[in-house]
Amino acid sequence: GVESAVGRGSLFWATVRLGLSGAALSGASGANNLSAAERLFFSPERILKQYFGNSRILLVEDEPGLVMTVSDLLMNEGYEVDTATDGEAGLLKATSEPYDLIILDVMMPKRNGFDVCRDLRQRGYDTAILMLTAKTQVHDRVVGLKLGADDYLNKPFDPSELLARVEALLRRVKKEGRTQVRTF
Repeated sequence: GVESAVGRGSLFWATVRLGLSGAALSGASGANNLSAAERLFFSPERILKQYFGNSRILLVEDEPGLVMTVSDLLMNEGYEVDTATDGEAGLLKATSEPYDLIILDVMMPKRNGFDVCRDLRQRGYDTAILMLTAKTQVHDRVVGLKLGADDYLNKPFDPSELLARVEALLRRVKKEGRTQVRTF
């Protein structure tokens, strides 16, 4: 349903039956009867995340504008995004926290993306890796793929292509039965 008031905004609601016991959330009046803690517990965002999970993505990129742009793009699609701004920090995060996908720049300070990719594979990490880089030569793409990257996207790129490649890699990860951060 929907309720609107000029100058106050609109309230939208829907009934989602998930077999949860406790307070009913159908209609605005049901939602208004909940305490603040219950509204937080039964929030649509929390329920969707709990039942459908989010994929965790690590973005390793040193250019601040691109970090912000790609992070916002991915978060708007519902992904959890962590960032690192150099190769060493990216390798540390990738080996200390579980991720479904790593988006990895090649030319970075402290350690380049090729080295990070190689080190992850040598240590036995099979997290999907998408190389995102300005290095556009065929040789560079071949090196990245041979070192263990799953895909390679050249800068500049179209946001819709990045999202399509991310979705394809995450589908493949789930299909191959790799260990997931969250299951449903």
